Amino acid sequence: MMFWSRPDTYREVFNSLPIGAIIVEKKDNSFIVVDANRQASSQGGWKNLRLQDVIGKDICLSFPGIEDSGLLLIYQEVLQTQQPAYLGRFPYEDVNVPDTTFEVWVSPISPISILITYTRLDDQHDASASLNRIEEIARLLQEEEGL
Repeated sequence: MMFWSRPDTYREVFNSLPIGAIIVEKKDNSFIVVDANRQASSQGGWKNLRLQDVIGKDICLSFPGIEDSGLLLIYQEVLQTQQPAYLGRFPYEDVNVPDTTFEVWVSPISPISILITYTRLDDQHDASASLNRIEEIARLLQEEEGL
């Protein structure tokens, strides 16, 4: 049984992450947000956005700085190679996210989906501990999907 088919377990694990997490799927030339955990907006410092404003939409529409920042190319590369990418300290800003530095990890979870996790470094979170947990969760997701 695939992890995704067990919604109660999936939701519990996903929402328990202490960091922002967004799952996007590649559809045509877009990356559509299919899910985001409770911490996504608070960790991202989103202005004027709620989870329901983002889910189901192209990530570049909600966060217009993604394309100019080079993140979109990284998302495409992670999908193509099926290898995770650790971006380290990554400054980001757009109309919906204040000028902030994040620690970002992008992991493939299926041939068409990626998990984007991030921690705002200006919040003094223990990013390395969070990343260790993220790596483990991404590994479990991949195992469940048979990758």
